[in-house]
Amino acid sequence: MVESAVKTKVVEKKKDLRSFLDSEGLTEAYASGNATKIKDIDLSFNSITNPGGLDLFPNIKSLLLDHNNISSLKDFPICVELVTLSLSFNKIDNLEQTLMCVSDKFPSLKHLNLMKNPINPMFNKDTSKYEKFRCIIKVWMPFL
Repeated sequence: MVESAVKTKVVEKKKDLRSFLDSEGLTEAYASGNATKIKDIDLSFNSITNPGGLDLFPNIKSLLLDHNNISSLKDFPICVELVTLSLSFNKIDNLEQTLMCVSDKFPSLKHLNLMKNPINPMFNKDTSKYEKFRCIIKVWMPFL
């Protein structure tokens, strides 16, 4: 007898989700007892403002939340296994708070994308602001 393959990745884009608990794929994985098997979550292009329900998926390695409405990481749970976090095109505007949260909550992180957030001055005409931003990131998170 062959067991059916259990999904390890959930992708739900452009569905106007406001939290992780709004995701059909994540709700189904949790209800079926497969939450610990989920490794990759991509809920980009939604309306997510908070990480409600993310703590139910303790083994995620990749979390893509580009193009949402996230303004802070302070309510995110600790994600020990998380290696990749992408938050481009959100509303994150407090650099110090963000760096503290990333350092405290994502100890295995290797890849962080904060492009097109208010804290990232990359496309500012004053390149010195971007260089300062990069230096601050490197000091706080030399592992990236």
